[in-house]
Amino acid sequence: MELSDGDAGTRRELRAGETISIALSESPTTGYRWELASPDDFEEIGDRTIAATLPPGAPGTRLFLLRPRRSGSLRLRFVKRRRWERTAAEELVVDLDVAAAE
Repeated sequence: MELSDGDAGTRRELRAGETISIALSESPTTGYRWELASPDDFEEIGDRTIAATLPPGAPGTRLFLLRPRRSGSLRLRFVKRRRWERTAAEELVVDLDVAAAE
């Protein structure tokens, strides 16, 4: 399943064990970075940054690969913040209905 910033506030369905790819716009030079805020429900299996080509410092894309740890109704939550700040500047939430493996 592929998700992006535009899926915020939606509800989606997937199967247990299915990989979730989520692409989020990010400008790491500002200190603001996305992080998974629901690690108990999702296993992070990949994380990479795709830098913008021009101009230097332009926003790039952060790509996360995840798998649900269990079936049922789960809330996938990411927050964008600086590491030294407790308050998130932005939040992304997608509700997921994960069907049990057959």
